Amino acid sequence: MRAEFPTVGTPDAPAALSADIDLDGLSNLGEYAFCRNPRVSDNDGLAKGSLVPDGGINYLAVTFTRRHKALDLTYIVEVSDDLATWTPVDLPVGAPAMIDAGVEQVTYRDEQPAGAGHRFLRVRAVK
Repeated sequence: MRAEFPTVGTPDAPAALSADIDLDGLSNLGEYAFCRNPRVSDNDGLAKGSLVPDGGINYLAVTFTRRHKALDLTYIVEVSDDLATWTPVDLPVGAPAMIDAGVEQVTYRDEQPAGAGHRFLRVRAVK
């Protein structure tokens, strides 16, 4: 039987932060950060892109589920126009929507109006 938690002798045990025991391409850290089950292959729909209006102007936005008040994680929303250089953006849209105890859905938007060229948004969770 394989150890569940990593040790010096078994650094890649299933509970290791970088392990992906369900082989869905999302590490245990990602599963935890985005409120997924690390034993079920379910990485589709982690973040959803949309356009949101603000002051009559549309902006590219990203919506995702995260842990509510996770003191052990930092969520970083980033924007890029070339997929090589990423810049943090901290423009939340509205208040977080509580999904259930400890889980909330949030939306962040780009700082540039939609249609101002190619723009990409991504979300990272770091420990």
